Amino acid sequence: MRHRACDTAIAIVITLAAAAIAAAQPAPAPAGPTVDQLIALKRAGSPVISPDGKLVAYTVREVNWDENSYETEIWIADVAAGTNRQLTNAKKSSGSPRWSPDG
Repeated sequence: MRHRACDTAIAIVITLAAAAIAAAQPAPAPAGPTVDQLIALKRAGSPVISPDGKLVAYTVREVNWDENSYETEIWIADVAAGTNRQLTNAKKSSGSPRWSPDG
């Protein structure tokens, strides 16, 4: 009888200790981004440096949820000024920016 009571007391202490340890643990990290969040990320690509090295033309692809498609536009980055501006804005995507030899 005595061993049984002792075993029961030990089991209760272990259970309480485990519960206290579990309660002290930080909450699990939040889940990663959702599929929709990943799809909605804008993606830069196709960088092309101008012949004088002052500008970079590149594309930005983003989702159009209404049309259930991606749209790609050409942007220009001014390296010295640190500014960007959108060059195209068409119903159809624009891509593959290129510089003429004289810039």
